[in-house]
Amino acid sequence: MNLKDIAISVYMACANDTELLKLLDIPSPYSLADAREQIIDDRYPNDLVTDNKSKICIYESPTVPGHNILFEKGYWNTDIYVHKDKDIVDRRSILIAERLIYLLDVNKRKLRGLQPISTGVGLFYYNRIPNMPIDNEDWKRYGLIFTYDYIK
Repeated sequence: MNLKDIAISVYMACANDTELLKLLDIPSPYSLADAREQIIDDRYPNDLVTDNKSKICIYESPTVPGHNILFEKGYWNTDIYVHKDKDIVDRRSILIAERLIYLLDVNKRKLRGLQPISTGVGLFYYNRIPNMPIDNEDWKRYGLIFTYDYIK
C-alpha cells in the first residue's frame, strides 16, 4: 500500500458517503465532480470568500518514527469549514466531524463488520481540535486527526 492509495481511499470514502454529502449540502444526484469542489485534498480552501459552501480539507501531516525502525506513524488531518450561519442552526461542524469518524476510524468500521478503508492500513481516530483559528470570522473551522502505521 503506497501513500497515494491511502489518500485516494480517504477521499473516496468521503466522496461516496451520501450522509456526508447531505451534511455538506451537495445537491442530489451526487457526482464526484460536485464532491471535488467541497472535499479538498489540500490544507487550505481557496474560495471561502466567494461562497458559503461547507468544505472538508484532507491532508497529511509530517510523520514521526514508529514503534520500531520498520514503521512510521502517519497522520491524516481533516479540517472542516462551515459558515457560521449554518453552524449556529445545527452545529453542522460537529455533525460532519462525527460522520468522518464514523466513516474513517477502523474501530468504528470493525463494529459495523466493515474492512478498513485502505487494505492493509487502518486509520484510527486520534484527536479533535475544535474552534481552530481562522482568518475569516464568518467561518468556523473544526479539526480531526487520524493516525496510521506505515511500513517504510
